[in-house]
Amino acid sequence: MNEKVLIITATCGEGHNSIAKALAQELELNGAETKICNLYEKNPKTMKFYNDIYLWACKRVPHIYDAIWHNERKKVKEVITDSPQYKQIKNYVEYYKTVIEEYKPTKILCTHVGGGAVISYLKYTNWLPKEIKTYTVLFDYTLCPYWDTNKYLDYVFSPADFCEKALIEVGFKKKQIKHFGFPINKKFYKNLDKQEMRKKLGIEDKFTFMSIAGGNGLGVSVKFLKQTLKTEGDYQVMLICGKNIKAKESVEKYIQKHNIKNVKVVGFVKNVEEFMSASDVCFARGGGNGLTEALYCNLPIIFREGLIINEAENRDLFVENGCGFKIKNQKEIKSLCEKILNSPELIAKMRKNIEKIIKPEPLVNIVKFMLEN
Repeated sequence: MNEKVLIITATCGEGHNSIAKALAQELELNGAETKICNLYEKNPKTMKFYNDIYLWACKRVPHIYDAIWHNERKKVKEVITDSPQYKQIKNYVEYYKTVIEEYKPTKILCTHVGGGAVISYLKYTNWLPKEIKTYTVLFDYTLCPYWDTNKYLDYVFSPADFCEKALIEVGFKKKQIKHFGFPINKKFYKNLDKQEMRKKLGIEDKFTFMSIAGGNGLGVSVKFLKQTLKTEGDYQVMLICGKNIKAKESVEKYIQKHNIKNVKVVGFVKNVEEFMSASDVCFARGGGNGLTEALYCNLPIIFREGLIINEAENRDLFVENGCGFKIKNQKEIKSLCEKILNSPELIAKMRKNIEKIIKPEPLVNIVKFMLEN
């Protein structure tokens, strides 16, 4: 019998959806049937609200977002019905009962903690048949609030060995935790030739700073570019603006006005792995998905300023492990970039540190485990 896998994601940025799509594609390549549901899909207004409020908080009030995280993360509960997360998702339980009854999955995979809470509740109340195996994915290198609600699921897929302590602290058993790595698209596992990618993208064959701000384009601006271009040396800059059309247009206007030749700017692209493979160092915010994509392309990271708490905690972990740099404000960009340009041995060492942390082909190994367990 072919496996039928129900995947529950959520749109809070694009990271959860990227993980869901990558896993679905790999499952289908291995003969499984998949169905992706967005957690709040029965109420599009609610789905849009959560995405909009997340992006607004990231950009406008990161300190408030951080404070809420700190406070809510303390609310680890023994029983799922006591968790604030349950109050958020309880109105969706009946909807997912219907989805499960109609689709009849053999396995359920959650790429968002809220989806995991819904399925966890169905297991906790013994509504979900035991033969339906359940899985959840840790979508960051740090735990957001309410991960205790997912502990009733059969397995949790972790991106790194150092995540185990935090998972056990919120109630997971060691036997539930599988450290397979972060499940990004397989295209990032390819060892693409740097010179070939530069030629393909139409840029020069020289040291390249890249900046990526995620699908929603947070952080790309003329102000950022101005600070980067103060760097003295022989280099070029590539900016990926994602879906932020306004940022792309303003940067293009600035480049044209000042006749700047060493900058390439693009919007939303589907070949991010080629841009990363053509680069030497990547500016990034520190979200789990984008961060991991850069690491698999062997890119040391300059973590941006003004990060929200999960991004900042990811940053601290990887800076401590010698895989990147951090800046407190944009005025530090010039001196750091010049330090990097003048220290090729530093970048080489960071690349070796990256190789020690990342797991081999996590997407492949997660799917293999799911189909066998």
